[in-house]
Amino acid sequence: MTIANTRTDSEFAATFSTVQIACEGSVTPNITVESQRDGKSALVSLEHVSGDFSRFSKSEFKATSDGETLTISFKTPTTSVLDFFKLSSEARLCVSLPVDVKSLFIINRTGRVTLDGPNVSDCLDVKSSVGSFIAKSTLVANSISIETGTGSISFESPVSSSSFIDLSTQTGRITLAAPVTSNFVSLKTNTGRIDTQERIFAQQDIQMETSTGSVTSLKSLTSASIGVVTGTGSISIHHATTSKFLAETNTGRVEADRVDGYHSLLAKSGTGMIRLGLVPGVTNAKHSIASNTGSITLNLIGWSGFFLGRNSTGSIKCSGVGCSSFSKLKSPVEMWIGTGSSPEKHDASILECETNTGSISLTVLPKEV
Repeated sequence: MTIANTRTDSEFAATFSTVQIACEGSVTPNITVESQRDGKSALVSLEHVSGDFSRFSKSEFKATSDGETLTISFKTPTTSVLDFFKLSSEARLCVSLPVDVKSLFIINRTGRVTLDGPNVSDCLDVKSSVGSFIAKSTLVANSISIETGTGSISFESPVSSSSFIDLSTQTGRITLAAPVTSNFVSLKTNTGRIDTQERIFAQQDIQMETSTGSVTSLKSLTSASIGVVTGTGSISIHHATTSKFLAETNTGRVEADRVDGYHSLLAKSGTGMIRLGLVPGVTNAKHSIASNTGSITLNLIGWSGFFLGRNSTGSIKCSGVGCSSFSKLKSPVEMWIGTGSSPEKHDASILECETNTGSISLTVLPKEV
C-alpha cells in the first residue's frame, strides 16, 4: 500500500506462530517488537517521526497474515547519496503481539531493532546493515542469531538457548548485562568492545573475538572450551572454568584472576603483559604462555610439574611450594617444581613460558582443601 498518512495501523488475529519483517531501501524505520498481553489481536503500526514526509509517503508498506505467518514489509525508493542526506526521514515500525511466537525473522537496512516482551521459542534471526539491536526482555529460544553491520548489540535480560547464540557486528559493541546459557556461544566484532557483566555458561564452546577492541568478563565463563582473541585490545577475565583455554592478543594485556579445571592452556601477547591465576584440572596439564615484550606473572594453585622458562633480558623468579631453593633463575630454565619426585616428562604437567624483553615471575601456592 502507498502511505497516505503519518500513521498507519493494521490489526490481525493472533493465530500465527511466525513473524517475518523485512525493511529495505535507503532509509528504513526503527523496529520495535513488544508484548501487549491485554489484547487478543496483533497490532502493526507504522509512524512517520521526522524528516521529509513526501519521501516517506512514497514508501511501500504491507502487512499480511495467512494464519500461520505474519509478514510485514517496508521499502523506500532508491535514491542517490546526495538525495539520501537531503530527503532522509525517520519512521517507527511497532509490532505488538498478544502471544509468544515460535520464530521471528527481521531484516532491516537502517534503523534500530528493539525486542521487548514476546518470547521466541524456536528461532530468533535478526540482520541489520546500519543500526543497533537491543533485547530488553528475557529470551528462551532454540537458536539466536543477531548480525549487524554498523551498530551495537545489547542484551539487558537473561537469555537462554538450547542450541546456539551467535552475535556478530562489524562496527559496534557487544554487551551482555544478564546471564547467558547455551550449548555454543559466539561473540564477534570487528571494531568494538565485548563486555559480559554476568555469567556465561555454554555446554560445548564459548568464543569471543574482536579485531580492534578489548574483551572484559566481570563474572564467570564456564564451558568445555573457551577461546578469546583480540587484535589490538586487552583481555580481562574474572573467572573461567574449562578443559581447554585460549587467550591471545597482538598488542594488549592478557589477565585472568582464575582459570579452573583446564587440561591445556595457551596465552599469548605480542606487546602486553600476561597475568594469570591457574588451577589445573589434571596432573599432566599443558601450558604455553608467551609475550614478546611484556612480563609474565603466574599464580599456580596446587601445581607440580616441569617449568620451561626462557627470556633474553628480563629476570626469572620462582617462589612458593617447591621453589624455596631457587628464587632467581637464569635463562633458559628447565626444571621440576613442586612437591614429590618428578615423573617422566610425558606424564607430568609442563609449563612453558617465554618472553623476549620481559620478566617471568612464578608463584606456586598450596593445593586448596
